[in-house]
Amino acid sequence: MRHQSTNAYLTKPAEYFQNPRTDILPLLPNFSENVLELGCGTGATLAWLKSTHRCENTYGIELFSEAAEIAARHYTNAGILDKTHLRFFTRQSTITLVEGSGVHITQVKRLPLDSTTKGKIANAATLTLLKEFLTLQYLIAAKKQ
Repeated sequence: MRHQSTNAYLTKPAEYFQNPRTDILPLLPNFSENVLELGCGTGATLAWLKSTHRCENTYGIELFSEAAEIAARHYTNAGILDKTHLRFFTRQSTITLVEGSGVHITQVKRLPLDSTTKGKIANAATLTLLKEFLTLQYLIAAKKQ
C-alpha cells in the first residue's frame, strides 16, 4: 500500500518535476563545489545552479523513476537512487542523517503542507502540536565541518 503523500506526487503533472526550485536561493552560499539535491525531479534545480555558476558538481536523488530517468539522461553523474536506498520520515531523522555525513547544518526551513489560512488555523487549533505532521518538506543548508 502506498503512502498518501506518494499518491499525491504520482498525480502531479509532469511539469511539476521540471521546475527549478529558485526559492532555495536564500539558503545557498555564493558558490559550492558540490550540491546534492534529495528529490531532484528531472534535475531542473541542479541545472539552474550550474547555469548560474553557483556550483561545480551536481548530484541528485529522485524517488519517482520517470523523473529520475529524465534527470539521468541529462546528468550522467546524477547519482540517481531508487526509493529503496534513501527515505526520510521525520525532521529529526533527516537532520541526524545530514549531520552524520560530516557536515554542519546552518539552516533548516520548514515548508508547510498547507500555507493557506485554513492550514494556519489547523496548526493553531492543535497548539502547533501537529506542526511536524503538517509539513510538506524541509530545506536544509549545510557546510563541511
